[in-house]
Amino acid sequence: MNYNELQNVRDEIIKKYFLTYQEKGFIVNEALPLDNKEDITIDFTNCTICTAKENIRKNLHGSDYIMIQPAMRNTHIDTIGSIKEKNIFLSYFTMMGGFKYYKNILNYEKDFNDIIVSEFEFLHNYFDKIILTIPVQYCDRIPVSQTTIERIKDSQCQVIYSEDDENNLKWKYGINGVKGYGTRWEVSNNRDIVNWGNTINVYRDDVPYGVDFGGGLETLIYAYKDLPSSVYANALLTDLVKELSIKGNLYEKIIDCIISIIIIFDSKDTIVLRDKYILDEYSRLLNCLLILTDTSFKQIQEITESILKNCIFNKTKEEIYDKFLCEMDMTFKNFDLLICSSNIDRIVYLVNICYNNSDNWQKNKKIARSHFAKYFRNLKEIELLAILKKYNSIENNQKKIRRKRK
Repeated sequence: MNYNELQNVRDEIIKKYFLTYQEKGFIVNEALPLDNKEDITIDFTNCTICTAKENIRKNLHGSDYIMIQPAMRNTHIDTIGSIKEKNIFLSYFTMMGGFKYYKNILNYEKDFNDIIVSEFEFLHNYFDKIILTIPVQYCDRIPVSQTTIERIKDSQCQVIYSEDDENNLKWKYGINGVKGYGTRWEVSNNRDIVNWGNTINVYRDDVPYGVDFGGGLETLIYAYKDLPSSVYANALLTDLVKELSIKGNLYEKIIDCIISIIIIFDSKDTIVLRDKYILDEYSRLLNCLLILTDTSFKQIQEITESILKNCIFNKTKEEIYDKFLCEMDMTFKNFDLLICSSNIDRIVYLVNICYNNSDNWQKNKKIARSHFAKYFRNLKEIELLAILKKYNSIENNQKKIRRKRK
């Protein structure tokens, strides 16, 4: 699937999603800026509900709406920083979803089930296998009716009552007295089952208030088109990026970091301390990924130029590109200073203990992290290995030079 084909699939799915709810009286809201007053960080997790937050605070009811919203998931940094964890979710992604107000509290159960059925019918356009999971611990807060369950099961799909600890399905919205209790949608055709999204029953002061619903557009495309990775389905994917994304997990993480850095520079007029920290994390991880995959910075420049050329941004492409180069240049220099510091032998010694003693790997990893605290904050697994690889490369080169001198 090339870049144009991907865009056509995205447009078709969005059009279908909008039509599903417009027929039920929902309006289509414009996307909010990524740097939004409802979320002063760029952690934009509860993105499609942001339009409703002012009404929720004042206990008012507005128009039921749907929207397509670009979002950042900066909790994903830890996944990027792990060698072993697969890049299932993206840092920069697109949420499709909306909000329905309970205008008549007596009908709230019917309204909730209408959304469940609508989400199911939309997903059934694309997937043979759909699983709706309801956490047993919140059953009294999630009024899925027997009629709805039978409707799903009649389509050869599943409803599962999970007895696991599903605290991730109890949502907070940053507003006093407001909580949500949710279901989980999973989908599949031929590949593994993937988590698409949620339908959340929202309470205000323990009174049912509305339904927060939606899921990830890239995840849906990834599962629907049987793509090699969710990165492959990103809005900023270009044919050049596509070639790299199918090479493996670490390359997917490279793309995720590049896109995140670009989006941060594009969405922020002023880089404040919180943003600088997140930007620094992505830049450091990208630097380490380049070392581990033997990817040249010239390739990264080409990918960045390709993304900027193929996509629409708020700022000029030159401004974003210049900031990207400046950030990476500073990151490279800081990493090189660490490798050349007087502490490097101690660092490498601890890394080797951590990674060469498989009998007690977790314990040694913890010891290494405690020693590294003074050199790195929030040290990631990828950084440990990048330090070791670059240091050994320097050592080997120095040995060759010494041999030549002899």
